[in-house]
Amino acid sequence: MRCEMLLPLPPSVNRLRRYAKHGSYPNPKVLAWVEEAHRAVVRALPEELSTDIVHVEVRLYGPTKARWDIDNRVKVLLDFLEGRYLVNDTQCDKLTVRRGPVHKGGGCWVIIETMDPGALVCPAWPAS
Repeated sequence: MRCEMLLPLPPSVNRLRRYAKHGSYPNPKVLAWVEEAHRAVVRALPEELSTDIVHVEVRLYGPTKARWDIDNRVKVLLDFLEGRYLVNDTQCDKLTVRRGPVHKGGGCWVIIETMDPGALVCPAWPAS
């Protein structure tokens, strides 16, 4: 399996929830991003969710030259892929994240590819 998609720039995981006197609630901006991202991919959704081990490549394009962490946006993106492309985001055994050049409005290019589930051995550990 290989699929590619263009999504709006995911919000930071730091902005997932809003806090008030009586607890927390989902950030409306995050909910709006999920709706917009879903509209971007709804026509290309697979009939069946993949259960394969995958490599997810993410290219993030910020809307301005302002500095921002790329790792804060990946969790939101992987959670979004659950139930749309993957059964669970634990299927992602390899994750590549890169920052692209500034793009008006920002964006996120995602490539999902099936990979062999072979064992990954650490060369620093003694053989057992």
